[in-house]
Amino acid sequence: MLALSCVVVAAGVALGADDTNAVAAPYRSAGRFYLSFDAGHAFVLDDHLVGDVHLDQPNGFDLVLGGSGGIDLSEHWGIELQGHGVESDVRSTSLGKLEEYSNITIVPAARFRWPLGGGRVVPYVTAGVGYAINDDNDQHKPLVKVKADDSTVVGSLAGGVDYFLSPSVAVGVSLHGFIFPDQDVRVTVRDDRNRIVSDQRGSFNQSSIALLGHVRVYPGSPASVDGGGAWLLADHGPFDTDERRWFAYLLGGHTAMFDHRFGGGVTLSDPGDFNATLGAGVGVNLDRHWGVGIEFFDVAPNVHADPYGKFTEIDNLTFLIKGRFRWPFLNGRLVPYATAGLGAGTFDLNDSRSVVDIPTQQGTAVTAKSPTVSVQATQVAAEAGVGLEYFLNHWISVGLAVPVYIYPDIATTVQRGRRPVEKGHANFSGVAPELQLKAYFN
Repeated sequence: MLALSCVVVAAGVALGADDTNAVAAPYRSAGRFYLSFDAGHAFVLDDHLVGDVHLDQPNGFDLVLGGSGGIDLSEHWGIELQGHGVESDVRSTSLGKLEEYSNITIVPAARFRWPLGGGRVVPYVTAGVGYAINDDNDQHKPLVKVKADDSTVVGSLAGGVDYFLSPSVAVGVSLHGFIFPDQDVRVTVRDDRNRIVSDQRGSFNQSSIALLGHVRVYPGSPASVDGGGAWLLADHGPFDTDERRWFAYLLGGHTAMFDHRFGGGVTLSDPGDFNATLGAGVGVNLDRHWGVGIEFFDVAPNVHADPYGKFTEIDNLTFLIKGRFRWPFLNGRLVPYATAGLGAGTFDLNDSRSVVDIPTQQGTAVTAKSPTVSVQATQVAAEAGVGLEYFLNHWISVGLAVPVYIYPDIATTVQRGRRPVEKGHANFSGVAPELQLKAYFN
């Protein structure tokens, strides 16, 4: 999101963000509802838990995802509900990665804004107190138990700036502080006979500062100098139009894979019965019907085998260059379309566990070494699909897309203990119903 925000800012500045529309619909947000989508990096002020156990950044980057929904009550004051999530590794210097630790904050907050430059540049601050949900998950060491998942209160302070690319689309950056009380933590280590060899207790504090980029979108229509405007749906056009228009979008949905085989008795499975597919894209409508764009998305099905259960996952990141043909209806408010694209997909093992717990008939568990697998790193990818876009105003649309993502077979290997390596193939092709939120800049 941070990178996408930078791209959006550059595109908006280069295009002049359509000052003609700015005159017809000034950058006034008083009385308007908005949604904000945030992403960035969190800096934990003290990552120590107990002993040699600490919070660690996965791949050197502690990704924060979240956003807010709110309303600007006046030219300066507003209220919003913020939600942010981050997942860190819990790591021991002597034992390696132990598990993952997720934190989700939900905070009602007040927002104070000070519009500058006719309302196009808007510095702001927010403050609030809310609730934090903490969860230990994805245990990597069956003989090590970390207990640190108590829920807590959380305070939130933030300062940032919005820059309006159009009367209904703003991008910006913010510095966001999350303030937590101390939390109890316990780390218990057992030996192969289930005897406790170490039991450490202490406290830790996960207060952090996050650098976030965001996109803020206002549905409805802006108020004129004399008031008016619409809260959610604009009551008049223009909506989709024939001129060249740049846009960016977020997508989220579920990929239903056609084939779950991996080879060697190993299968691919949906995490929690939902194969989450998240991504974004940028593009341009060239005329009334044709457009082009670039899209990327990520999906990470589990790798599963009996009796081990899940022991790793495969992170599939795909990039596509796409063409789009659309046919506007209802004065451009309702726009069905078809897409096709070509690109490449990358496949990487992620969250792998060398040892797992296997349940026994007696209700206990024994530890066992999980299979070792490998996958081909890259492969070509293609897409074909249809969708429907509904414009909330001239700059914002929501839609439903149903793409089919197509991949050739990728080579896999599976090795169980000292058995010979088994070669196989997996295929990630599937249909992916997804919701899209699209923002136009001119």
